[in-house]
Parts: sequence; C-alpha cells; structure tokens
Amino acid sequence: MIYLDHHSATKPSLSAIERMLVFFKTDWGDPLAPHFMGQQVVASIRKNTKRFTDLLGLNPLDRIFCFQSRLEALSHLAFSHYRNTVYQTGKNQILTTNIEDIGSLEIWRELEDIGCICRQIEVNEQGQITQEMLDKALLPKVSILSLSWASPMTGIIHPLADLAALCKERGILLHVDASSVLGKAHLCLRDLPIDFLTLEGSLIHAPQGTSVMIVKEHTLFSCPQQQMPASLACLVAALEENIALFESTCLETARLRDEFEQKISLQISDAKILFTHVERLPNCSVIAFPAIHAEALLYLLNRKGVFASIGSGQYQLLSQILIKCNIAPELAYTAISFSLSYETTEDQIEAAVCIIVDCVRQLKKMTLLGDAL
Repeated sequence: MIYLDHHSATKPSLSAIERMLVFFKTDWGDPLAPHFMGQQVVASIRKNTKRFTDLLGLNPLDRIFCFQSRLEALSHLAFSHYRNTVYQTGKNQILTTNIEDIGSLEIWRELEDIGCICRQIEVNEQGQITQEMLDKALLPKVSILSLSWASPMTGIIHPLADLAALCKERGILLHVDASSVLGKAHLCLRDLPIDFLTLEGSLIHAPQGTSVMIVKEHTLFSCPQQQMPASLACLVAALEENIALFESTCLETARLRDEFEQKISLQISDAKILFTHVERLPNCSVIAFPAIHAEALLYLLNRKGVFASIGSGQYQLLSQILIKCNIAPELAYTAISFSLSYETTEDQIEAAVCIIVDCVRQLKKMTLLGDAL
C-alpha cells in the first residue's frame, strides 16, 4: 500500500493513541465531579491546555474548545456569529472562497434562511485570494471572512498575513482552518490577528473524531464548554510530533514531492505539473495526465495499491476547483492530487512512480485502441 492522500485523512500516531488510551483505562472520571477521580482529570486538562497554548504560541487567555470534527466546530461558530454579531449589528454578509470544502459552504449557507448573505470570493488563476481581491469584496455589511489557510486539494497557500491585516484594519472577524498547514508552515498565532482557528485532528495524525477551535481573547463566542480530555491529550501529542518533525517535513517531504514530479515528467512527457509558480504546501502535488480521465486512472491506481485523490466526499471535486482557477476543463478532468506526509518514504515514491507510469501507458493504449475502432 502506498498512501498519497494525506489531505483526506492521516494515520494516527502511536503517541496520540497512547495519550488517548489513558482516559479509557485510568483517568476516566467526570471532570465536573468534586471527588479525586474527577479532579485528576481536571489536572490533566489544565496541563494539556497549557501545553497546547505553548506549542501554538497562543495568548494564555485565548480559549480552546474541543469538538468531534471541525465542521461541528464551524457549525457552532456560524450560529454563535449570528447571535453575537449579525443580530446585534445588522452586518449580515459572510465571505468565504469558492473553493472551500462542501461542508463549510453548506454551514454558512444555512444562515441565509435567517437573513444572512453568504458571498464567495472567486480565486485567481493561482488559486488564491489576494489582499486587493479581498478589499474589493469588503462591503459595509460584511462581518466575517471564513477560509482555509491552504487548499487541501491543490496545496495552494493564501497570503494569510495580508488578509488578516486587512480584516483587522476593517473590523472584520476572521476564521481560518489550519488543518492542512499545521506541521508544513511556520505557525505563531500570537503574531496573526485570527479570531477563530480550527484544526481537524484526522489531518494532523490524531485519531478521527478529534478537533479543536481556538477563540482569541475578547472575541465573542457562545458555546457550552465541552470537557473532552482524551481529545485534547491526543491533539497535544499530534501537535508535538508535527512540530518536532517540522524541518524534516518541510525539507525531506518537499524533496520527495519534487523528485516525484520530476520522475513523472521524465517518464510521461505530456504530464503537466500544476501550480509550480505559486507558494504551495511542501507535501502536495497536482498532476494532469492529458487524454487520460482522472477517474479511470484513479481506479487503476487503487487496484494496484496507490491511493490518491480527485476530491469528492468532504471536498469539492478537484476538476471543479481547477476550472475555478481558469484551467481548461479538458485538462482539469485529467488531474489527480497527491499528498505526502512525514511517513512517506523514498521507496514508496519510486514504487508509486512506476505504478503510475504503467497505468498511464495502459490507459493510453486503450484510448488508441478505442480510436482505431
């Protein structure tokens, strides 16, 4: 098995699992109970909250909320934002981008039933929104911008420092999902005016069903505080591992990604590596294989144990995202997204290249045969 779909889910690290198991074996008490079993869990929550704060460079007064998924967190944020901001100020316009994941777009659209307007900023040909594009979209009734720091499908990174500075200047709240960026780009959240930040545990080598939202000090947010000590503990473990491996992820994973792209280009002369001239995550590659339908190629790769992605499920289809980046549809429908992790090895990359090349050649022969008939 060669797994190159780490922006859909990642393998939970052993340290994250072990930290979580403690709360199923010994520290299973109710943290709201006044006795020793409960207070033992409280001590663990306090310890892990401080550790989490230190790891991400947060202000000690920032608040941390655990959820079962980032979409659950976003749902709470959406309706809290309506109660605390839209209802109070009348600023009922919500901005996001047109390449966000399907679940996020649906959550914000739900507010349209109660008087909000959800507007999508169209990304440019590089798959980004710039400060100038955002400035044009900031009408007087805009109250919040919600976006992913980087696109999980393309790996393109938005110029977040510029966007955050403009939001702060104009008094616009900012929600950022950093799940795809953590461990692959430098994060010091104290330096960025982000009001709400979400992380999906399953994308940072924590178990599925773990997620967190950070709410900056003084930012209004209405949500019951959920005591989820096991989730917090495993997220801290995953954070520690991602940060410890940060340099190797940025250097070695980027080297493997570049090697992967170079070998594909050498052996498949018409393959097109997309987005090479824009800042992207070091582990993500989008490759188009002209005249080969991406679904057919993905099917063959799956049969041979190479797992990649064309979107769907939680994300928009990769082809639709590429079309929104002004890539020709006939090329967009041939593209596949490959995402590596710090666990990806050189042997896996070499084997994946051989299998991909073999599958592409097989499909090209079938296409030629079909044309002949």
